[in-house]
Amino acid sequence: MESLGRKEAQLLSQQGLESLQETFKNMGLTVESNGARYGEGNKVDLKFSVVLPSMNNVIVNENLQAAGVTDLKVGDTFFDNTNEYRIVGYNHKARKYPVQIMRLSDSSRRKAPVSFVQHWLKDPKNFKKVGG
Repeated sequence: MESLGRKEAQLLSQQGLESLQETFKNMGLTVESNGARYGEGNKVDLKFSVVLPSMNNVIVNENLQAAGVTDLKVGDTFFDNTNEYRIVGYNHKARKYPVQIMRLSDSSRRKAPVSFVQHWLKDPKNFKKVGG
């Protein structure tokens, strides 16, 4: 590489995330990418978080149920007309867009209102449970 710009930062972030996920998977941990920053072509700052999924999922699932999303839990996927999404979290401090989802086609993380998820759950063919 001759310089470190946006494309290189995205490539390094994706490859780093895959490597870290493989490494920490054996320990029962998950790794999330929290972005990459680049500047002046000579430096890239990558940020990753390591999460203990079992404890985190219990808390998030309780928050989802309290918000009215009773049919899905963390890790479950659902479809809209064109994309498949996975529920990755819930931020109880975010009033308008508390549900954290990931579009699986490009692994981009999104925030969504509860009503978006509930709308697509009306038809059972639009979602599938983890392990089922």
